[in-house]
Amino acid sequence: MFRHLVLGVMHAAQYGLWLLAWWVVGQRALAGGLDRGWLLAWALLLLTLVPLRLLVIWSQGWLAITAGGLLKRRLLAGAMRLEPEEIRQQGASQLLGRVIESEAVEALALSGGVLGLVAGLELAMAAAVLGAGPGGGRQALLLLGWLVLTGLFGWCYVRQRQPWTMARLDLTHDLVERMVGHRTRLAQEAPAHWHDSEDQVVARYLELARRRDRTAAWLLALVPRGWLLLGLLSLAPAFLTGSGTPVALAIGLGGLLLAYEALRKLAIGLWHLAGAAGWRRRAVAAPQFHDNHVFAAPLAFNLLMGRGWPPRPEDFVEAEALCGELGLQELLDRMPAGLLHMVGDTGWRLSHGEQSRLYIARALLQGADVVVLDESFASLDPETLRQALCCVLAGTATLLVIAHP
Repeated sequence: MFRHLVLGVMHAAQYGLWLLAWWVVGQRALAGGLDRGWLLAWALLLLTLVPLRLLVIWSQGWLAITAGGLLKRRLLAGAMRLEPEEIRQQGASQLLGRVIESEAVEALALSGGVLGLVAGLELAMAAAVLGAGPGGGRQALLLLGWLVLTGLFGWCYVRQRQPWTMARLDLTHDLVERMVGHRTRLAQEAPAHWHDSEDQVVARYLELARRRDRTAAWLLALVPRGWLLLGLLSLAPAFLTGSGTPVALAIGLGGLLLAYEALRKLAIGLWHLAGAAGWRRRAVAAPQFHDNHVFAAPLAFNLLMGRGWPPRPEDFVEAEALCGELGLQELLDRMPAGLLHMVGDTGWRLSHGEQSRLYIARALLQGADVVVLDESFASLDPETLRQALCCVLAGTATLLVIAHP
């Protein structure tokens, strides 16, 4: 957390000094009095940016290395838990695909996260500059509205990228399996049927790719350039009527350019993060007791909050069955409303062991490939622990348990 704070403070300071440097030279140039002393002050401000920039780059590198190491440790822990029978069932294509995709996920998530953080700081600075321009608070509100539109474009891109990702993985798996079994196909399958259904699969993949690329083009091109056009139109009345001073118009134009650069980074960050969004659902963790929470809501909400909402009837059935396997059926029987009974601070109070099993059920119901349980069995008696552990082992593909003796 301290390194994150250092990165944010240093980037904000770097951005503030950069704005101050251009304010100094711009003010004196517009006033017609740019002498050697002001030029020297401008140069000193720019030189001060050098150590701050180096510190920002160092902080970004440290965050990238730390986060990348954490991701690799989680992937390694999951790989070490794979059983030989699991590996044989998945096939070489799926295992190879996971290795290749893990590198892409790391790069996309880290670059997108850093760009998003930087864009947020720069947008705050741009809003402050726009507020000092001829448009005043109107342009800052206009920027806020454009950010809402940017979020809508990002959501649409994520929605369209999900089916494309699944189609691409299916295509990759099928191709590798065909390559591995090529000699068997030569011996057992007629040549006329070697390429059956390939054209349909490729055509579907290309159609999904076209939709995704079209939305990505709107996100990357329309968001920054559309803002620039809209901002210039908002400055046009002050320029045409002469109601704005040259200094105010220069400040407004500078704020537009600052917001344009920040929106460009934000769009690229959303594009990168969307590439890693699907992988977020492949791993789920149940944190330690003091880091987790039972919300003041129905028990069903606390169990199914990681799934689609509102829940379907089959979600309720699955949640109740899992509660029974974890030894929570007696708790459900005591609750008058069952899964719809209120729990948490203002409802039914759960014991530590019941809360721990609720956290376990919440993690399992998300259906992730990797489940991490951090001290989840510490509050259970031996018999309940055996029952819960059997349930967890039967319901997870890859399990990582963190426990202290």
